[in-house]
Amino acid sequence: MSKANIIAFYQHLETDRELQQKALALQNEFQEQEKVIEAFLALAEEAGFPFTFREFMEHLYEQAREQ
Repeated sequence: MSKANIIAFYQHLETDRELQQKALALQNEFQEQEKVIEAFLALAEEAGFPFTFREFMEHLYEQAREQ
């Protein structure tokens, strides 16, 4: 379910410009990458697409392997 939430959240970001801007602003808001990711996870959960840090990292690694 959580992998589906990650994919669904990214699809939602493509259509919701306001949420997309919030997500992009996180990089400027926080210095530490860990804080950026934590805020990104919170943003996803607020939008109704919860997933964990571990699930997100696994997804990123899978994406990197596919490319």
